[in-house]
Amino acid sequence: MEKLGVVVLILGMILLAFVALSFTTSQSGVLGGLVAEDEGTFVGIRPVWNFVGAGVTVTEDAPGNSILATITGASTVRELWLEPAEDPTGTVGNWDIVEINASQDVHFNFQIPGDFASLVLAEVVIIPDATETIQWDIDTSVSAAGEDYNFDDRAAVDETQVVTINDLTDLDISGVLASLSPGDHVAVDFQSDTNNIRIVGLAFEYN
Repeated sequence: MEKLGVVVLILGMILLAFVALSFTTSQSGVLGGLVAEDEGTFVGIRPVWNFVGAGVTVTEDAPGNSILATITGASTVRELWLEPAEDPTGTVGNWDIVEINASQDVHFNFQIPGDFASLVLAEVVIIPDATETIQWDIDTSVSAAGEDYNFDDRAAVDETQVVTINDLTDLDISGVLASLSPGDHVAVDFQSDTNNIRIVGLAFEYN
């Protein structure tokens, strides 16, 4: 009977894990087990499940006394759209923009969401005023609550990209935003030696 109690406890833990994961993947359902006895002698557990969605594998070991549930699913990509901290300096069509010249800056300040697991991309979105090769620098500060404002300063300098006049263009700054944690506060400083850079915003995607 003592052994049976342990088995029931294990099943309960598997069931809770499955329910929790079902909120963040494409699966949902219930996983349980049938405890078998032969005239009072423990025989083993047989898995029983009822789920909707692909990516769930339920197996039992050779003696039949444990259950392994593997739950996988397509991750959900979430996005933050951030406008510059500075007021718009003008518009291009229907787009508000902040236009900067050499030695000027645009800033973005935000907090990493609580459901953050990994970075997918971080891109500054611009509308070029000419077909040319542009240059930019990125300075960032990453700090958690209670840490100094410059606890983790990062930079990428002399980045370049060929752009086409009036084509929305994404400038990848993911390299300076690696190793983030939920709740981190982030400050981004975008600078350029190229005149008339027209910034629309910052796209931040994560799992």
